[in-house]
Amino acid sequence: MKGISVIVIALAGAIFVLSLEAIFLSTSIRMSVERSISAQEVEILRSINKLEMVKIGLPYALEYSFQQAVYDVSKNGGYFFIQPGVPTYNGLPIWRNYSNINEPSYIEEIKKSTLSYLNKYMSSIGFVNSGQYTEVSIGDYTPVHRRDFVCCSSCKCGGCKFIISRGTWEECYCSSECENAGEVCRTNEPGVTPVACKPKNGVWRETTCNSGENLYSLTYCDSTASSVEEACKKKCSQEGMDFLSYTSNSCSCIKITIMPNVFLINASSSQDITIESQLYKASIESNTSQVVKTNVFNILATAESKFIASDAVKDKLITALSSYDCSSNNETVKSAVASAILALEFSNKNISLSLTPKKIVIKPDCNSTVAVAVEVKIKDKLPYLVYDGTTAYRNPELRFYVITSSDYSFQPI
Repeated sequence: MKGISVIVIALAGAIFVLSLEAIFLSTSIRMSVERSISAQEVEILRSINKLEMVKIGLPYALEYSFQQAVYDVSKNGGYFFIQPGVPTYNGLPIWRNYSNINEPSYIEEIKKSTLSYLNKYMSSIGFVNSGQYTEVSIGDYTPVHRRDFVCCSSCKCGGCKFIISRGTWEECYCSSECENAGEVCRTNEPGVTPVACKPKNGVWRETTCNSGENLYSLTYCDSTASSVEEACKKKCSQEGMDFLSYTSNSCSCIKITIMPNVFLINASSSQDITIESQLYKASIESNTSQVVKTNVFNILATAESKFIASDAVKDKLITALSSYDCSSNNETVKSAVASAILALEFSNKNISLSLTPKKIVIKPDCNSTVAVAVEVKIKDKLPYLVYDGTTAYRNPELRFYVITSSDYSFQPI
């Protein structure tokens, strides 16, 4: 009995020890599993936080990429990079070279540059995978629109015949469409003064007259106008456009749409932004947008209206030189030219325009004919946070050259 009791006691002791070990082992296994689950949760949370940081930062990355793009493209005269073959003067692009236009795609170049900077930003984030952004939209620009009008009529000098009774002379007469129909408008008979045919009613045409029509002074298309200039201004007003310029028989009107300076810009990519580890993979949509303030459209409208759709510098030269002749003093003429060019400058709450004559060439045999090379600067008065040696708030400034003359046949520059 004593031996059995000892065995029972020993078995009981063993069972107790084994129970303790089982409890300890169970506790250890549970703690290990919990630690493993906790580590996974932490990694997942970190991944989610990283994606959220990227998601929050994307609109600002787009905005700063856009601001840097506007600053750099404007500084380069409208180009992301000035390519070989682009005509330049003093290192800047020439937008107008007399009658030749070399306008860059200013807005498209800004889009291209914005994409470049945004993709560089995304590639610098090492803990996420993303595709390339392929498209940026910056609102819709309404181009400057120019229309040219002329005054036309079927009134003409014709019906010519030979007059034998007074000698062999040729006489031509104003047609029935003329106010002075039947009057002699052309003759080679000595002592006879022909008259100018006058239309009964002129008709406005765009650019050119129709076949069978002749060109007449603008006042024949508006009998209430006291001058050619007034007739042109009234026509522009009727078309809902602004007056640009006129000659005795042509009228130029222009439509400039003042653009707002707040836009929603968008960047899109066909691939999502992802973060991946051994335990977890997550993704967010890469497309992003941001509201930005910019005057790029108003800058472009100013450049197009004054130096592309028209040649404002040439018009100023013609007006300024009208009181001079070929024998006028050189320095006096140069001073008048410089003053005329500076008169084009302006400043409003959004942008400012400044012009600097860099070269003035006077025609050797006639001092009243002048050619100029003018540096144009159109500044956005809104501040942009950009890098240019240092990071600071700066004002973008579109810079380019206009080379022109008071007479396009004189092209010394």
